[in-house]
Amino acid sequence: METIEQRLDGLEKKMQSRVVEAEEIRLLDKSGSVGCSLSVSGQERNLILRNDAGQARVRISMPKGGTQIELLDGAGRGHVYISATDGGASVILVDRDGKNRAQMTLKDDDGPWLALYDDAEKARAQLGAVRKATSLWLADENGKPRIKMQTGKTSTCLELTDENGRTRGALVLGLDAPNLLLFDANTNIRVTLAAPEEGPSLALHDSQGEIRLHVAVQDEEPTVSFLSQDGECRQL
Repeated sequence: METIEQRLDGLEKKMQSRVVEAEEIRLLDKSGSVGCSLSVSGQERNLILRNDAGQARVRISMPKGGTQIELLDGAGRGHVYISATDGGASVILVDRDGKNRAQMTLKDDDGPWLALYDDAEKARAQLGAVRKATSLWLADENGKPRIKMQTGKTSTCLELTDENGRTRGALVLGLDAPNLLLFDANTNIRVTLAAPEEGPSLALHDSQGEIRLHVAVQDEEPTVSFLSQDGECRQL
């Protein structure tokens, strides 16, 4: 006659060899409410965590090629989406109307990027840190960049653009000296202000970008030069 220990040992071996097959598995709390559910559909896997009221608050899914975590509010609206694939990862913040308002992305072959969106889901700011430079741009209500900043190994640049995307002003700091450039509507340089070690200078350009007036201070001596269209120069 089998002892109780032998029966339990045999039951344990049977349970170890048994595979539970189901499309959905639900775990209940002491009150009988569903606290967690696991479902399988094709190649997708979904795990849902619920609060004491039975509301889904966390959803973990495994779509083809990646993994996603979704955080929901009490009304079942998703507000935070965290995803990861073989090529990188991203975090998306969504408002109560379902509109993307912020996104942070990391790509293995590029670098991290942070984008901010307005209530029309137009990108208004973007910050990136790629391998060779860090950049920041601010956009208008139409999503067009109006201020661009970039810093790299040898230079730093601040660029201002108009509503048509044309550069109208730029401040550049390179290895030699800072330069301020002003452009017309055709992106021709009209004013150049520089401050190298030998002395500051100001240049006024014509509509073709050619210097017509040059004012400088070199070796503590000021100079004023007028240049004609044919290249002749007259100094004061």
